[in-house]
Amino acid sequence: MPTELRRIEGADGLAYELELGASPAVVWSFWTESEQIVRWMGDVATIEPWPGGTFRVAYRNGEVAAGHVLDVEPPQFLAFTWGWEAAGTLTPPGTSRIEVILDPVSDGERTLLRFRHLNQQEAAVDDHDAGWRFFLPRLAEAVAAPRSSSP
Repeated sequence: MPTELRRIEGADGLAYELELGASPAVVWSFWTESEQIVRWMGDVATIEPWPGGTFRVAYRNGEVAAGHVLDVEPPQFLAFTWGWEAAGTLTPPGTSRIEVILDPVSDGERTLLRFRHLNQQEAAVDDHDAGWRFFLPRLAEAVAAPRSSSP
């Protein structure tokens, strides 16, 4: 089973670590393939996993997170900008940065996720913390669950 989400205190921005029950290559697909992203976050996702590519996730409540991919080093490192498309948001698209680092654990069939959300306004940190504390454990569940097959 995946271990508990750990917030790394003293980090610049929000930072978490979580051990996941799948290889880095499998976890990578949950960040870089639209059909895998929606298994743990959002209802509709678009990802173009190359520098300059689009990152966009639409949620059932009508909110949309959007940004652009900055750096890609499969299957270990992904960086993209992050923000909300809603007018008046504290974090518009392109204003904060997400970094995903995937390190193999022991036999390579588990992954240590190191996740950072940087360049946020202080007033937005609590909301982003609540969001990532909700979604990152869902990622752990999704990568550990076998994919259901269609009849």
